[in-house]
Amino acid sequence: MCDESNINEELAKDMNTRGCPVCNRVWHEVTSFFSSWVYSLANDENIQKENANSLGLCHFHTWQFVSMGSPQGISSGYENLVRHLSDELYRLSSSIENVLDKLSNLIIDSKGCRVCSLTRNMENRYIKKLAIFLIREDNKNLYLTSEGVCLRHLGMLMVISSADMKKFLLNHPGSRFRQWAENMNQYVFKTKSLQRHLCSQDENCAYFTALTHIAGIKHIRF
Repeated sequence: MCDESNINEELAKDMNTRGCPVCNRVWHEVTSFFSSWVYSLANDENIQKENANSLGLCHFHTWQFVSMGSPQGISSGYENLVRHLSDELYRLSSSIENVLDKLSNLIIDSKGCRVCSLTRNMENRYIKKLAIFLIREDNKNLYLTSEGVCLRHLGMLMVISSADMKKFLLNHPGSRFRQWAENMNQYVFKTKSLQRHLCSQDENCAYFTALTHIAGIKHIRF
């Protein structure tokens, strides 16, 4: 019961955002991973060898890692991987039969990337918790006061929800998207008429809130 209470309290706090609570939670998990992994990869030889053997991260998360690390740390962390790739490419040059297939095995995509896997696992766990959270009437009322989830996570929620819950989940963003459109219209009107100082906070943020709920937050690759 204590665990359930803690989960409910956690999810209730997550509703207090202009963005998607699922995206926000996944991004928190990703940044927590990077905050420890950046240091470990720069200083731990075993982690460096493991990174070389697993061929690093996908394109998206490689550059995300670079933005969080230092040139010295990245050089230390990736030296083994770069040497490993050099050896593999020399080995491929000795026999070019099926070379394109073999070369593709050296390129990490989302299926082989540890951060992509972390993202998917966290996303699935959170969606299941949120579906259970919304069964209670008071939690549904709390959700109604929030901005709700993005379209991607709305779809994931729909898969595991009852017919009545599906209607609830669709009606909520229906009203929100209409409200955001009206706020965007007012923002444009007031800006063009040199009355931008009269814009409310909701009007100022409407375009960003709407796009976040259409596409999810930009930092995450799903």
